[in-house]
Amino acid sequence: MIPKNQLMFILIFGLLSPLAIYRGPLNVWGLGSGIISLLVAGGMNPIAAMVALRLDSNVQSVCDPTNSHNVWVSDFIKTDVNEVMKKTIGWVAISTFVGLVVASFFLY
Repeated sequence: MIPKNQLMFILIFGLLSPLAIYRGPLNVWGLGSGIISLLVAGGMNPIAAMVALRLDSNVQSVCDPTNSHNVWVSDFIKTDVNEVMKKTIGWVAISTFVGLVVASFFLY
């Protein structure tokens, strides 16, 4: 599943971006680094791989209910941390897709 063109780069990493939440497989600080290493070993451009991982990490950094800052904000505004995730994930997913589109013009 190594992206070979702009469209596949955008679709694969855009649609799978929620996998960065809960320290998932596309989180740069966890398993994502290993997955990207496997993609690079399989022939993917290393710069494209790292850019994709960093863009997907935006979903994790803003939406992940396990991040301390999200827990603090949720406590401050007296709402459930999962509600914050539900309200932010759509917007961050859109920005991730936009970032992937822009990056794809530079990388492919």
